[in-house]
Formats: sequence, C-alpha cells, structure tokens
Amino acid sequence: MNFLTGPPILIDDITLDNIRKYPIWITTFNEYGIQDQEVYQRPIIDSNDVTTDIENPFITLRVKDTAYYAFAEYYRPGDCLNKIEVWFNDTWIMPDEIPGLQTPVFLVSIPLIDGVDDVEFMIDSAFMFAERVLS
Repeated sequence: MNFLTGPPILIDDITLDNIRKYPIWITTFNEYGIQDQEVYQRPIIDSNDVTTDIENPFITLRVKDTAYYAFAEYYRPGDCLNKIEVWFNDTWIMPDEIPGLQTPVFLVSIPLIDGVDDVEFMIDSAFMFAERVLS
C-alpha cells in the first residue's frame, strides 16, 4: 500500500463534505479489530489519483451538467462503476430517484484515474452501473 488512509467511517455516515474533502475511499476488508468490516470505509488522505495499487475504491464524481455529486465503486477490471449513489437533500439515493434527472446520465470523476482527469462514465438505463466513455 503506497498511500495513507484516515480513520474508518461507517459507510452510512459518509457525507458530501467527506467525499469532497477526500475523493478516494477504500473498504476496510481484512482489517483486524473492525467489526462488520464491509460497512466501513477509509479515505485516502494523501493522493488524488486512483492508481493500480488501490483495489476497487469508492470515488467521488460529479453528475455532469447538474449540481449533484455521486459516490460509486470503481471496478478496474471492467473500467466501470457500480454501487452508484447520489447526494440529494442531505442523504444518499439511487440516481433514478432524483426528480427530473435527464437520461443519459454522465458521471465525471473528481480524482484522477491512472493520471487522467475528468474521466467520464455513462450510467446504464437501469441505473445499476456505469461504463467508461472512451474519447
């Protein structure tokens, strides 16, 4: 691990302020002393680049052409996102629950991904995952 992390936070307690301050988060799998490891996340506090040594992080994204932010798991082998949620009225909701959100929905990464900024993803019609848009 070539990065520093902050303290674990219960995933349901992570807020917009948290993800804007630290745009990359990792699950606490395999950490001793943490019960229910899969429901806690740690922010990466010393990097703004999702590199190959960060396995399946959750990342901060902007919902393109809106004021909304999203949080989703970046799955490197598929170069896609899943577990997508959007911050709306002080809580996390699924993208399809946002009134008036026009499709297709594009998400833009806040952190770099392998040194590339503003990586775009398009959410599928079922709002379950998003594939990277190749330019």
